[in-house]
Order: sequence, then C-alpha cells, then structure tokens
Amino acid sequence: MPVTRLLVEGELDAQLLAPLFAGNPVVEPIKSSKNALAPRTRTERQKMGPCVSYLRDRDFDYKPPTQLNQPTVDKIDNDSVLGWRWRRHSIENYMLEPGIVCAALGVENEPYCEALCESGNRIKYYQAARWAIGIARRVRIADFRPEVGTIQKEQVEKVTEEFGRFLEAQFTDNEEDEDFLPMLQLE
Repeated sequence: MPVTRLLVEGELDAQLLAPLFAGNPVVEPIKSSKNALAPRTRTERQKMGPCVSYLRDRDFDYKPPTQLNQPTVDKIDNDSVLGWRWRRHSIENYMLEPGIVCAALGVENEPYCEALCESGNRIKYYQAARWAIGIARRVRIADFRPEVGTIQKEQVEKVTEEFGRFLEAQFTDNEEDEDFLPMLQLE
C-alpha cells in the first residue's frame, strides 16, 4: 500500500518536504523527538492502516549506510516498513548542496551559495562542538585494549600513545560520512 501520510520530526522537515511531495503523501510534523516517530506511526496505523510511515534524521545514532542505491529502513513492523531515515546526518545536510536546493526551489546558485557560507560562518563553532560530542558518544572506551594488562609507571607514555592511535582510528572511521563536520568544510 502506498504511503499517504508521512510523519516527520519537526516543522522544518515538513516545510522542506511538503512542496516536493505536493500533497502525495501529506507530510505531517509530530513536533516531538525522533524517538516518538515509531510509536506514533504504530498508533496512526491502528486507525488508518499501513499507509502511514515516517522519515527521520540519522543524527549521531548510526554510521552512514553502505547501501547508497536504496532507502535506509529505520524500523519494520509486522513485515512492513514502518519508517526510514536519511542517508545523510539530517535533512539540513541536503541544504548544503546548492545544486539540489537551487533546482528544487528554482533560485539562482550564486546568492544561495553566499547565504549558505554566511550562515555556515555564523554557526561553525556550534556545529563543530556538536559533531565532536556526537562522534565522541560513538567512541567506546571499553573497546580500548592496551597491549599490557596492568599499567606500570614506566609504561604510561607507551599506553598514552597507543590510546591516541585508538582514538584517531575511531575518528577516522567517520571519514566516509560525506557530511562529516559539514560546516567546517564551507571555508
């Protein structure tokens, strides 16, 4: 059964998607946390059937998908897709692509790029901090296994270097994410 109602996290998602879908499906913001999307969709399906689904941001919850030629399913319920998540970090990351935005909105490329860079400069420190915290949340310190069991005083420097390599590997694993620290890439 085709989707006739698409639930999204907030107003911005709805404002960006509604004109693209032109009412088919109807895009409805739940104005709540992404964690409320699946339960709300289940509730709506009890009333309307499987024609209700949701679309959410990937955020820091998942690494980028390896399958790029098909939608990323977020949850399945009773053998039916309940909802999907964006391949990129969030819907806002698609706004970083002037070609996509200008084609969709029918606006000129140069003024959009200027406004995008200006906006990026205003929020770059906030975004850098947000991404650093989000990535740090993915690092599992418990996964660090030093070569030595009990660390003796003379081994501290070696273990510190080893831990540095461990952390570097954790952060390097995020480089395949095309919107990794996106606001810093505007400069």
